[in-house]
Amino acid sequence: GPHRRVAIVDTDLADYKRVKAAGDGATVNDVVLAAVAGALGRFLADRGVEVEGLSLRACVPVSLRPDSKRGALGNEIAIMNAPLPIGLHDPKQRLARVRQAMEHLKSSKQAEGAKVLTSLENALPPAVLARASRLGFSSRLYNLLVTNVPGPQFPIYLLGRRLEELV
Repeated sequence: GPHRRVAIVDTDLADYKRVKAAGDGATVNDVVLAAVAGALGRFLADRGVEVEGLSLRACVPVSLRPDSKRGALGNEIAIMNAPLPIGLHDPKQRLARVRQAMEHLKSSKQAEGAKVLTSLENALPPAVLARASRLGFSSRLYNLLVTNVPGPQFPIYLLGRRLEELV
């Protein structure tokens, strides 16, 4: 609908890394998605929505950049539509479900297809590329966007003032 809201939550990356370390092969991204699913489940349940068995879809940008190109300019990402099991109340079960779903998506060739489309960037006419890109990024395919893109790993200054936060 037309009524959109943005919520920004500031959390500590170390907490996600601790959960990742204990999470049977989960990634930090898996932990973030599981936390978002839990928060959404509580939010909707508090508003009277029946969440048992309910799953939403998150648009998740995933890096396809190999380690050999780390730090290079340009984007190498794919958009994945990840299920968010908001009806699972147990955090361990929720994380396991998210991890399993993300592993399946990463091996399903969804990411490879997006990478092929990205590699055609210089070969396709802009109008064709724009239309093809919109097919994979249509807001009809997901309920929300979830990303944990890291910010700069060094201090940034503007007019002599240190940047404290990016939103």
